[in-house]
Amino acid sequence: MQLICDIYTEIYQKNEQIKASSNDFSAWQNAILNGTPRGETAPASPVFPTITMPAGSFIGVLSEFREFVNFIKNHPNYTENIGLDLMIVGEDTNGDNLAEGFPSLKISAKNDTEASITFKKGEAEMISECRKRKNGFLRIKEQNLP
Repeated sequence: MQLICDIYTEIYQKNEQIKASSNDFSAWQNAILNGTPRGETAPASPVFPTITMPAGSFIGVLSEFREFVNFIKNHPNYTENIGLDLMIVGEDTNGDNLAEGFPSLKISAKNDTEASITFKKGEAEMISECRKRKNGFLRIKEQNLP
């Protein structure tokens, strides 16, 4: 369990540091491209952190953690108070609330003229493509998901 926590902590901390460095990079890039006075010495570039994973690191950390949580919750001596102490008790849900939820979309360029949009299907059976109008949304097409 300690290794799982160490892996997660390393990834989380580096992600936060990289976000900060990305902001610094944007400011640096803007200074290089648009800074004044022209001809001034360029500022030092930002440094991105090096990721050093703990020895024995592996992939699938979250599913390993969920399996351990389920092991704890299925123990005969488990109580909700224990779960609260361990911070493994969440809100009761019936899965994804598709009526109120929004997909997390990932957009990437296929080529110079096309984009690719991917998302996690979850329990969805269909996706609707809509276009925003002044008075709401216009449904363009619906597609059943495999």
